[in-house]
Amino acid sequence: MHVTHISHLGSLHAWVSVDDERLPEFQITTARNKQQHVEVTCWIPSTPEKEFKVHWSTNKRKHALTGDVYLDGSFGGGKVMDVAGQTLFKKDSYQRTLNEIQPYVFSRLQLTDDDECLQDLPSQLGEIKLVITRCKILGQSNVQGLTTFNSSDRPVHERSKKAFSHKIKLGDVKQCELQVFTDVVREEKVATICFRYRPLDRLQADGIAPANSATDPSGTLSGKKRIRELEMEVARLSKLVRRKVSHIPSDSVKSEPDSSSDLLSTQIKSEPGSSTTTSLLQTSQNDVVDLTLDDD
Repeated sequence: MHVTHISHLGSLHAWVSVDDERLPEFQITTARNKQQHVEVTCWIPSTPEKEFKVHWSTNKRKHALTGDVYLDGSFGGGKVMDVAGQTLFKKDSYQRTLNEIQPYVFSRLQLTDDDECLQDLPSQLGEIKLVITRCKILGQSNVQGLTTFNSSDRPVHERSKKAFSHKIKLGDVKQCELQVFTDVVREEKVATICFRYRPLDRLQADGIAPANSATDPSGTLSGKKRIRELEMEVARLSKLVRRKVSHIPSDSVKSEPDSSSDLLSTQIKSEPGSSTTTSLLQTSQNDVVDLTLDDD
């Protein structure tokens, strides 16, 4: 989503992806407090055992910033954004050690009826937060102040789960290149983007997502999958047209288009000169929900 335009930050975009496909966003709300701290909230669908990535981009930064990711309230790592340099950032794993990472993964809450497991659920369960903060860069080092990711595998009592059925866990440990870390001092917060995740059927039952939302297991209908479906439909219609044309007397065939493909291309072209693939990709992109909020 296009979150907002902030004077010393430029345009800020943020989204979550699964299988390299951006998840749809529902019921986007935006608020700005007296300190001009922007808070944006939306809902996204989650699928158990699917890894996910948090993306964001900024431009025209006037100050150094940090982008910190919080998963169910637990710090999951972050990125430093210098004044100059890259504009697109991604966080998809927790830095376990200097050369080990664990990917972010949606998972199911484990339920039980054991009364010994009655407990208060974390207040931020079901939330992925990206917090953008102004910072002062001190320098680089090979020493990291490692934090503990507080994800509990304890079962949750059925009476405690409320509307939750998913949580976030860390995946299997993977090796990575030895990391160089940047020491910073965080100052005031600039923006907080909160992605509240739930199963798609739950979002639909609560009226948050349209009941007729067409999704694949990752939570979104991919552009490639949509193109394949349309290509199959075109092939089916082509066979149907050829079958009908074969039963038409020869003297009446002359008034029809020269071929079934001409007829089909006339039906699916949206603009003269545009290719079928381009128009389908545009359709896929139009399915993405965006929000634009300009400064007053």
